Amino acid sequence: MNFLLNKEYQHRMAILNHLELTPLQTTSIQEVCDSLSLSSFIVKKSIKQIIEDLNEHHITGIQIKLDSKKISLNSDGTDSILTLQRIYLKDSNLFLLLDGIFKEKEFSLEQFSANQYLSLSAAYLLRNELEVILNNYSISIDSDLQLSGLESDIRLFLFEVYFHSFNSLEYPFSKELVELSRLFIKEISTFLGISFSSTQEIKITFFLCILFQRLFFGNTLKKQEMSIHFKDIQLAIKPMVINFFLDTTTLTQAQIKLETSFLCSFLFAGNLIPKISTNASLKFIESSCKPALDLTALFLKQLNKQFDIQTDATYYPLLRKELNRIHYKFLKFNHSDLMIYFQANPEFLEVKSRLLCKMLYNVFTISTYQN
Repeated sequence: MNFLLNKEYQHRMAILNHLELTPLQTTSIQEVCDSLSLSSFIVKKSIKQIIEDLNEHHITGIQIKLDSKKISLNSDGTDSILTLQRIYLKDSNLFLLLDGIFKEKEFSLEQFSANQYLSLSAAYLLRNELEVILNNYSISIDSDLQLSGLESDIRLFLFEVYFHSFNSLEYPFSKELVELSRLFIKEISTFLGISFSSTQEIKITFFLCILFQRLFFGNTLKKQEMSIHFKDIQLAIKPMVINFFLDTTTLTQAQIKLETSFLCSFLFAGNLIPKISTNASLKFIESSCKPALDLTALFLKQLNKQFDIQTDATYYPLLRKELNRIHYKFLKFNHSDLMIYFQANPEFLEVKSRLLCKMLYNVFTISTYQN
């Protein structure tokens, strides 16, 4: 989420990301300048600042070497550049503004400007800058300095920001929210008789912390945002999720149905519900995201042209089921306008399917040739 970083931090992360993707993680200063459209002065200054940051924060698993012409990145795997990204993010005014609006019930620019040692006019400029970013996600900031828009869009945007910025590094939420999320994970694990992996637990925890933070400030879903009709949820966890909301919130029955639909959709899309039957999976998608099935059908059609896959093969039902889920996640948990666009432009689905199949064909051809 580099767009929420201060400009100087954006430069540092752009250089680090570029080095990480460069062969042998070594390149020339000029190549970095050309690739990132930065002056040599900014590149050299940013590299020196990165080295200082690594030393200041005792990040020993990453080393940057700079000589007169070359830059090298060395990593032993014990640290990640995401560690620096988190440090930069927590010191960036745009993120701090978003964080305050998200987490504070009575947020004010006056208090924010005082806390960050900014003039009030600078704080208003930051608000305008943040709103430009939010508009790309169909979100705005209302007169009460609260996030406004479809509640599902707001939650998914916040999830992308916090999960991808902090991930396994820390939970940037209150202790109460984290404990409540862990209680849900414990209950669903017991109900299903499974243990989630650490990665799965982290993902669910971030999603739930954001969900409950929004709920506790009175921000609930509306009927038009429903991910799947409540009556169409044929999942064993459905009553357990309902009871959890009953025990931990003061939501109405109608609101609980909407929240259950949204949470079940997220768990389904993230492949976080084990042993779901093919029929339940198909019904789940049919009732809420028909274009996902259309996309799978087109993809399989193109796949068959390239690889001559057999519909009666034992793997075929599982392949179709997983493709349906992947396309469901792609369409329902991206920008809210995405599915509307696909419905209005069905030819795009066919083009996408052909391109993906061509890519797979090239990958398999190269792999076969190399072997």
